[in-house]
Amino acid sequence: MRGPLESQAEELSALAFYMDRGLAYIPADHSGYQLLDASACATLDFALRIFRPQITLKNWHISEQRTAVANNARAFSEGQVWDENGILIASMTQQTMLRPKPGFIPRI
Repeated sequence: MRGPLESQAEELSALAFYMDRGLAYIPADHSGYQLLDASACATLDFALRIFRPQITLKNWHISEQRTAVANNARAFSEGQVWDENGILIASMTQQTMLRPKPGFIPRI
């Protein structure tokens, strides 16, 4: 961020950006592949659920991301963010397309 977040809309926008980072590429990243190994990596569908009425990102938060399933160039991943008191403040789920480059030979 270049400056302080001055409104709840800015806080929620920053939270959405923070939660979206890397969800689409978790399966490939955990398999040791680089982003450049993909010919397409795109979000097909996502949902962001906010569970707290006011969010302040200047406080400490912890996040977790995981992929529930990945197969046939598609993946379904989920991320959560908790505040400094361990309260879940938001969840994001994402269905993504993750297609390898033509001729790509996966590691076995």
